[in-house]
Amino acid sequence: MLGTGSVAAASALAGCGALGGEEGEPARFGRGATAPADPEVVALADAETGGRPAGRMASSTAAFERADGRIVVVGFHRIRAGEVAFGSGYRYANVRSAHDWSAVEGSVVGAQTNTTTVDADSPDAAFRVASETGDRSRSWRVDLPEPATDAVAYRFRTTFDPASAPAEGDALATVRGASTLTDGSLVGGTTSIEATLELVYGDTSVEN
Repeated sequence: MLGTGSVAAASALAGCGALGGEEGEPARFGRGATAPADPEVVALADAETGGRPAGRMASSTAAFERADGRIVVVGFHRIRAGEVAFGSGYRYANVRSAHDWSAVEGSVVGAQTNTTTVDADSPDAAFRVASETGDRSRSWRVDLPEPATDAVAYRFRTTFDPASAPAEGDALATVRGASTLTDGSLVGGTTSIEATLELVYGDTSVEN
């Protein structure tokens, strides 16, 4: 212990077949995928990727060790589309994330997002959410009905039950995020930004 401190998902994130934009369930934002109560932070990582003209993505993730030995990882991705950041006309069409626990023996025993499914004809439906489940991974994809510029945080959480207690310096989850951005043109107007964050037990330093 440290001191206190299913449908296919995108192949780039999970090594699986790509999923179509019309798959998944209609959903809106909810209040899930938050940090556990009385958390003990055991790992942190963050990154900012992208740039002109498409936009930037801020990604951040933290691992928490519970009293029962399970590890909870919460990550978020926030897109600052080029239309807002640079006046370039680029908006984002989707947000994708994956939590890959393949470096650790054990299994994923829980997963959440900050989205809530709704009826297909609900006026609250803001996007479609698809996910994929594996013994040691979870992947998600949020598809917007129209490209957007809202700089909101899309949060994803997994709970992992390790076969043995991790030690200082052990690899935990790899958290990946990605987004497709477009300026609406037919040729050359679509691009992606991606981030990969490595969580290591005991590493709670982050870049400024």
